[in-house]
Amino acid sequence: MFKKVFGLFLFLFVVVLSFNGCVDTAPTYDNLAAIRCADGIQNFDETGVDCGGNSCNKVCPPYSNELNGEVLWRQVLTPNKVYTLSGPLLVRQGATLEIHAGTIIKAVPGTKAHIAVQPGAKLWIWGTESNPVVFTSASDAPQPGDWGGIIMMGKAPTGHEERPRTLVGNYFYGGDYEFDSSGQIRYTKIEYAGAAFQEDIYFNGLGLYGVGKNTTLSHIHISKGLGSGMAIFGGNATIYNVLSTQNQINGIEIEGGWSGIGLKWFVSQPQQHGIWIDYSTEASKNGTAFSVSEVLIKNPLNGAGLAFKSGGVKGHFSSLQFSGVSKGFYASDVNVLDGLSTSGFGIEALGLQDTPANFNWGNSDANPPSFVGETNFSTFSDAFPDWGLPIQ
Repeated sequence: MFKKVFGLFLFLFVVVLSFNGCVDTAPTYDNLAAIRCADGIQNFDETGVDCGGNSCNKVCPPYSNELNGEVLWRQVLTPNKVYTLSGPLLVRQGATLEIHAGTIIKAVPGTKAHIAVQPGAKLWIWGTESNPVVFTSASDAPQPGDWGGIIMMGKAPTGHEERPRTLVGNYFYGGDYEFDSSGQIRYTKIEYAGAAFQEDIYFNGLGLYGVGKNTTLSHIHISKGLGSGMAIFGGNATIYNVLSTQNQINGIEIEGGWSGIGLKWFVSQPQQHGIWIDYSTEASKNGTAFSVSEVLIKNPLNGAGLAFKSGGVKGHFSSLQFSGVSKGFYASDVNVLDGLSTSGFGIEALGLQDTPANFNWGNSDANPPSFVGETNFSTFSDAFPDWGLPIQ
C-alpha cells in the first residue's frame, strides 16, 4: 500500500513540475527548481539552454555564467559558454585567470565592469588565429564606453622612485624586476571599452602598467572605445602586432618611461592623436629608451600623427608612416618639439602619403623637426594588414 501511495505522490509531483516549470514558492540554489535551471538542458519554458523563461528567472542568477568579484586562486574560462562580466573582476596577487581560444566575454554597461590583474597575478589569454578571444558589450546596441577594459599590472620598473597607482582603479603597480611576467595576451579583440572612471578620466581598452619583459603581448585589436586604445605606463614589455581603430581619444599612449620594444602597430581613425607620448621629469631621468618599428598611423580625425605632452622622451621610431595626417607632430609648447632630439628621441625613415593641402609639421618651420632623420613622400600600402585579419 505504501508503495502505491508513494508512487502516486511521485507521479503528481512530476505532473505539477511539468506545468509550472521552475516555479518554486521559495526558490534556493539547492532545490530542484534551481537545479533544473542550471542543468545545461532547455527545460519547460526556458527560452534557451538554462534560464530565460518566466518561471526559471525566479531562481536563476540575473546573468548567465556571471563574472565579477575576485579571483583568489585559479579560474578557467572556456569557449563552450558565453560569459557575462557584470562588474569589476580583480585577479589577486598569486592568482591566475585563464581564457581559452574562442571564448566570448560580454560586459554589462553601467556596471563599472573591467578586469584588473594585480602585480604577481597572471592573465593568460590563449586566442588563436582561427579562434580569437573576444571582449565586447552585452548590449543589443553596443556603444563606445559600455565597459572599462583590461588592466594588466606588473612588477617591472616604471621610472618612478615610489610605486605609482593606476589612473583608473587606484591600484599599486611597478617594482624593480625587469623580467617579470604578468602572463600572455594573444589573438584577442577588445571592443566598446573605455568607460569613464571619473570626470575626464577614462579607461583604456588595454592598460599596461609596469608590465615586464617576460609578458607576451601580440595580435591584439582594440576598437570603438570611448578612451584610448592601448596605454603603456612604464615597464619593458615587448608588444607586437597591435591594431587600434576608431577609438575616441588616442590610438596608443606611451607614458611613464616605458623601455620595451614595439613592432607592427596599426592605428586608424582615432578621434585625437595617433600616438600620445608623455614622460614625467622623473621617468625621463631614470628610464631607458623604447624602440618601435613598422608603425602606420592613418587618418587621425582631430589631432597629429605623434603628440608630446612634455620633453625628455627617450625613444626611437623606425619605418614610421603617416597616411592622411594633416599635422605631423603636436606639443602644447613648440619648444618641446625643438628639444626632443637632444633628449634622446628620434625617428628614422618617416613616410607620408595622402597629406592634405593644409599639412604642417606642427612647428613654425617649413621643414620637419630635427628629430626626424629622413622623410619620404613615396606611396605605400595603408590597407588593413594581413596579420590583423584574424582579429578584424
